[in-house]
Amino acid sequence: MPLPVITHTRPVVPDEPMSTAAAARLTGMSRHSIEKIVGGGYIDLIRSDVTRLGQEPYIGSGGTLPVIQTDVAEEDGTWRPYTGDALWLSDEDWLLAQSGDWSGISSKDVVEAGYMAVGLGGMVTGLVRVNGRAAGAPAGKIRWNLSLVGRLVGTLRDGQLSFGKDVTPTEAQVVRLTVGMRYAVRRGGAFTWI
Repeated sequence: MPLPVITHTRPVVPDEPMSTAAAARLTGMSRHSIEKIVGGGYIDLIRSDVTRLGQEPYIGSGGTLPVIQTDVAEEDGTWRPYTGDALWLSDEDWLLAQSGDWSGISSKDVVEAGYMAVGLGGMVTGLVRVNGRAAGAPAGKIRWNLSLVGRLVGTLRDGQLSFGKDVTPTEAQVVRLTVGMRYAVRRGGAFTWI
């Protein structure tokens, strides 16, 4: 008896739209994380972008690098124009959005670390240098004096990076090794350590 001829009735289309739930299953990430990354403009809900995100490795540094776990950028209008993270923010606005006002972390530990990663939905979107505490934070909050090391300013697919002034070759290499990669999201606050 001959074997039947098998055909593909629905081929995989690289730019096929996906639901948030399907993207979460494909990447092993939560729907909430996917919504944040999409909301920040770093990926589109299409198969090729989601597959790329799912192929990015998880990174760590032995618990020595603090990560600000932000939300999608929104207008603030106080001492800074925006809070949160999105690729469409200018470098200046993005840096101000990460500067404060934060709670739930030891300022001394962050200053001693010297650097902070910025994360959105479990994906590292940038790296900042911590130059110390900044004045002006409300009671119980922390504000930092930060400078840009590097950040993703295009989609994950494009991989376009922006670097700050006076970035050393070693710092630039760390940006290339971390930005766009995933980290294990921890609930319960705006900060985690990887």
